[in-house]
Amino acid sequence: MAAQRYVCLAVCLLTAFNGYGQFSATKTNLTEFRGHLTGGATNSFTGMSVEVTNLRDRSVHERADVVSDGSFAFRAIPEGDYQVRVTSLYDDELASTVTSVGPSPMSFEIRLPQSRMEKPGTGTVSIRQLNHPMSKQVKKLLESGHKLVQEQHFDDAAKRFREAAQDAPDCLQAHADLGLTLFRMGAWEGAVEEFRAAIALDPKISLLHSNLSGSLAALHRFDEAEKEAMNALKLDSRNVRAHFVLGGILLQKEGKVSQAVSHLVEAQDAIPSAKTAVEQICAVQPVTGCHNVVQSAMPSNR
Repeated sequence: MAAQRYVCLAVCLLTAFNGYGQFSATKTNLTEFRGHLTGGATNSFTGMSVEVTNLRDRSVHERADVVSDGSFAFRAIPEGDYQVRVTSLYDDELASTVTSVGPSPMSFEIRLPQSRMEKPGTGTVSIRQLNHPMSKQVKKLLESGHKLVQEQHFDDAAKRFREAAQDAPDCLQAHADLGLTLFRMGAWEGAVEEFRAAIALDPKISLLHSNLSGSLAALHRFDEAEKEAMNALKLDSRNVRAHFVLGGILLQKEGKVSQAVSHLVEAQDAIPSAKTAVEQICAVQPVTGCHNVVQSAMPSNR
């Protein structure tokens, strides 16, 4: 059966999602990359993230949380030219710039615009969140957790985020941060629970649904994972994580290879393993979309 041909590839894809954004310890020529956000129309940068994308192959190398004072850090970035994007909790792009990473540790400053507009369809702050402002204690716990994540002390970070979620059950960020940390640790059941708790507080955040989808897929709960990936794409059709997981799930289903390719194509610029999967599939069984994939992969004449 055609679907059976791609089961192994699908499993490899879904495994790759679990490690998405993390560096291999075997890479060489890695540089410490630290930065600081300034400006903006807020007194706190908590909840923001910084994402670095390699301009050579358009692969997303890592995403780092921003501490409330505006600082962020990547402990090991390969040398090269990168696009640096600052995003909000709702995955809205707040700022973008380009920089080169050399062999020496570097510090980088990104100035945010003084005002910004939220992108439509990505979610809004709920009335429940407005009625339950974050306490100083919870802010302190979240800041501590973010620093521990940057240092890759995930067990300790999870403890801070869990304490924040217990102190403030209505704090969406506490549940989202805990879910993502448990996800990175491979604690899938716990991640599912926390992402569901965050979604209950605000169901209109696409990124929460795609993270839940990835956790469910890791538990082989594919029907639920597919539903959540679809929910994520209804909220934001550009959510590459949702496209990636959905592509891996559809590869396991009879007669869904073409649909799987269409979703993996949407993710291939940001996730290298998606591009590799598309190339492998199209080399064996050309389906709808393969011709466009080949053309898009061809180098420009200029």
